[in-house]
Amino acid sequence: MAQATINARLNATVKERGDKVLRDNGISTTEAIRGLWSSMARTREVPSFLVRECKCDETAERRRKREAARGLVGLAAEGTALGDDELSDLRFQATLSRYEALS
Repeated sequence: MAQATINARLNATVKERGDKVLRDNGISTTEAIRGLWSSMARTREVPSFLVRECKCDETAERRRKREAARGLVGLAAEGTALGDDELSDLRFQATLSRYEALS
């Protein structure tokens, strides 16, 4: 498997404190980074603590689309048959979400 290298700059005090936490828990810096990247690759999401730390929250439109997609997950697999009323409600909610995103 091909390997890659990460090089990052951070505050020396933050690094020392972080290294101590990792050392106290028997985790190497490499293992911590691999764990973070593996988690993101598996979930396809940035961990919530990192979003807050970096102040890099998703745009409202992207968040709306993600929530809509999550709401649809499993419908086909469950064999759920939606009636006309349920489909109409879904269309209404999608339209409402688009208008809310524009506001």
